[in-house]
Amino acid sequence: MSDDEPSYSRGDVIDGRYRIERLLGRGMSEVYEVIDEAIRERRALKILPTREQNDPGHRLRLFREAEGTRRIDHPNIVHICSVASKDAAAPYFVMELLRGETMREYLERGGFLFCDSFFGEGSWESYAESLRRVFPDRDIVDLKDEEVVFHVAFELKQMTKVSIPHISQAFGGGFGLGGTPHWRGVFDDTGRLMVLIAHNNDVGDGWQWADDPRYPADEANRALRIGSNIAIRSK
Repeated sequence: MSDDEPSYSRGDVIDGRYRIERLLGRGMSEVYEVIDEAIRERRALKILPTREQNDPGHRLRLFREAEGTRRIDHPNIVHICSVASKDAAAPYFVMELLRGETMREYLERGGFLFCDSFFGEGSWESYAESLRRVFPDRDIVDLKDEEVVFHVAFELKQMTKVSIPHISQAFGGGFGLGGTPHWRGVFDDTGRLMVLIAHNNDVGDGWQWADDPRYPADEANRALRIGSNIAIRSK
């Protein structure tokens, strides 16, 4: 199987219970619409690609995401239905399946999307291809340091040169993810930034590990500040 192909196909069954119906999206993980055979209901299942399932850093991140999301009780946060055991061969978690408007409809009516935590040219090409399906008529452009999102609350100078590290870099785990940072975006017809992309960055890890002394404090602070700017800019 090549890296360009999804890990699972329609009819495959995960953990003896969740039957794959179709692929919903791909990134560092893959999300599928599944049928829960135990209760005959449709769900969304997020799982690591087969090539990443033995990577300790990716496994840890997936389970931390599930754990963090389960703790939040809010109508705008998806409900986690179940999580694989920590020693499962295929790490996954199951969410309620939501139906609604397309991503393009959401973004063009004023929505905002922030994407990070993907590294290397292969991941970039996969991401860019997916985004072009949403916006075949809009360019993905390199941002300048003057972009409003870098200054709306906190002044983040030369942000386009910043690479906020993945924990494998920060903790020196021997399976480092890195590369030249690229901050990119997609704009609407009025010049409003709709999509902010942080390639070869892991802002999410800066948020998640901000209180861990092993994670560099300057980068954690920068991650929290760009997060605040994003929250304000997306309103």
